[in-house]
Amino acid sequence: MDADTRHQLKQNELAEALGKLRDLKQPRYLYPLIGLLVIAIVAIAWLGYTYSQHRAAEQNWQRLLDLTTATVLDDETEAAGAREQLRTLIQETKDPGLGGYARLQLARAQIDQAINHPEQRQEALGEAKQLLTAVIDNPKTSAMLRASVLFALANTHESLREFDAAAKCYESLANKDNYTGSPYVTLASQRLEDFERLTKRVAFEPGDPPAPEPVAPSSQPAGTLEKVTPAPASPEARAQEEIRRLLAGQATTQPATTDTESSPEPAENPVNQGTSETP
Repeated sequence: MDADTRHQLKQNELAEALGKLRDLKQPRYLYPLIGLLVIAIVAIAWLGYTYSQHRAAEQNWQRLLDLTTATVLDDETEAAGAREQLRTLIQETKDPGLGGYARLQLARAQIDQAINHPEQRQEALGEAKQLLTAVIDNPKTSAMLRASVLFALANTHESLREFDAAAKCYESLANKDNYTGSPYVTLASQRLEDFERLTKRVAFEPGDPPAPEPVAPSSQPAGTLEKVTPAPASPEARAQEEIRRLLAGQATTQPATTDTESSPEPAENPVNQGTSETP
């Protein structure tokens, strides 16, 4: 095939392609093409939105983890700032799981605040109760999260001396099959076993304390001392006493040393020597 023939074929292909492009202006080609373009744009936009939401969720969960760690710091200023940021996160998020766990962590921080600062006890426990109740009332709360919140809410009711409400939370947690496998089910059951004893009020009768019981009269005659039998000594005490007796016996039986052989005879009185002769 010569060059002119190839050139002519290429021109024919180009003309045919341009003709097809002119045909695209017809409604039977134009409308389906517009539909495909719209679908492609929507798909790309949806993928971008899904990625941005997923990325934002990851950042919010990491933020929740960091704030939870900050609420238990010794620095009261940083801990208070972390609690305030948790409140902001609860208001901003639309994820029921993230919002539920954020409320749970803030409630636990407020319970610790009530323990460490008794002057803020009622206010802190009241806020913790509201946060936990909101999680329980949300139908989208998962069973695992609901179990944790129920146990924390029961502890909060106990701290507020609302024992009937606390018992209902424990019973709801222990008697439901929805929470099977959760460690809080066992803890709630154990708490219910001791709950009646722990919540029983101790009654103090008014008035003076009761008089002591009378002492039984002694059988010994008056003016005599009652013989008291000493308590038996322990084996260690008996062994020490036996050792002392042996040492004392050796000290008394050991003969005294005499130095009669080595001691010199007493010297005679020189006066008597001189006067012993008769004149």
